[in-house]
Amino acid sequence: MEIEKQREIQHRFHKHPLVLDEEESNHTENAYCYGCGEVALGPCFSCSECKYHLHQKCAEAPYEFRFDPLHRQHSSFFLRERPLIRTGVTVDQEKHVEEPDETMDSSICVIKKNEHAEATIVKHFHHVHNLVLEDEMEDNSGNCDGCMLSISTPFYYCSECNFYLHKTWAELPKAKHHWFHRYVATLQFDDFRKCNLCRRHCSGLFYESLSHGREFDFCLRCAKVPNVIKCEGHKHFLFFDHKCQKQCNGCGVGNRYGAFRCRKCSFALDFACLTLPHAFQHKCDPHLLQLTHVDENDDVEQHYCDICEEKRDPTHWYYHRSRCDSYAHPECVLGKFPFIKDGITWPYTRHPHGHNLTFVRNVDGYPECFHCHKLCEDQTLKCSKCIYFRHCKCLRFRRRMKTPVLSVEDIDFCLMD
Repeated sequence: MEIEKQREIQHRFHKHPLVLDEEESNHTENAYCYGCGEVALGPCFSCSECKYHLHQKCAEAPYEFRFDPLHRQHSSFFLRERPLIRTGVTVDQEKHVEEPDETMDSSICVIKKNEHAEATIVKHFHHVHNLVLEDEMEDNSGNCDGCMLSISTPFYYCSECNFYLHKTWAELPKAKHHWFHRYVATLQFDDFRKCNLCRRHCSGLFYESLSHGREFDFCLRCAKVPNVIKCEGHKHFLFFDHKCQKQCNGCGVGNRYGAFRCRKCSFALDFACLTLPHAFQHKCDPHLLQLTHVDENDDVEQHYCDICEEKRDPTHWYYHRSRCDSYAHPECVLGKFPFIKDGITWPYTRHPHGHNLTFVRNVDGYPECFHCHKLCEDQTLKCSKCIYFRHCKCLRFRRRMKTPVLSVEDIDFCLMD
């Protein structure tokens, strides 16, 4: 399909001509590409009559693709139209809808725009109050309630409560297709859930899909990863292979659920390492530590973690600050639950009193962990009603359960109350 330099095309997936619009500001925040499901930011081919949009790169995608490095047994792949995602509207009903209800697809309802057609006040489906757009964080102390990482601009905030949301996450569609899972995934919010791709427990926004009664969850960091990537830690393109069980070059852990691999060499990378924050601040260091992929230091004395003081493998990824000459394991910098919101509660399924436990990153007074009897300094679960404390690192999880379970000794302790 030759559409380069053309201002108007006839695409086989839409009955009306599509006109090229190269102005990014002309598209509203509620417009999404019908090819990939992402926000329709320019340049796009659009139909003004139907409010149908295709990114230029999506419109230029070939109808037939020959050769895939991971599917050599197949001669070719064919482009299919993305199914409509519209809550409460059947295929037959869709034919009679003259003007699509864009709020079905968008996470936000725009209340006010500025002179550049940018949404400055919005209503997010998860939050009860209106959110205001901001370009600067005054004290740099807030965390995004969508991804739990430190706030970076631009972002939306609530003037009535302590709620922040990166602009990128606020503009996510309520439903989308992800290449890893063939079923439609819907945007959800939860205090405690495990991502099926990076295997981390997280708070915030998730994409959830259901297959034969089973949930499949994507955290936001994994949901934005394409199936073909180019990362800083490797010079070649990486393709996701569901059958790859090679050890991850980032952490050295074997893969049971597939990994991104290089078809030119033996390099492999799992979702957990691929979605590590590029910079992170540890409580013992006021400065940001940078994720580093290659250790060129031959001094074996430097091959230690400055947090746990244990040896580290120089071939694996690590966090580093050159000015302080500090090195640390990613798991030591991030902790067990780096993406859990401070102060959230969830029930201990076998707690005899039925009390909720609160997740806290810093505990006053350094109480004793009931499990290991060491002092609790960070990432602790506490029950204020029965004065129970436990390190998060001492938790164990049952398979297919989202909540931790108590051991026999925990139950004996609680029964004494």
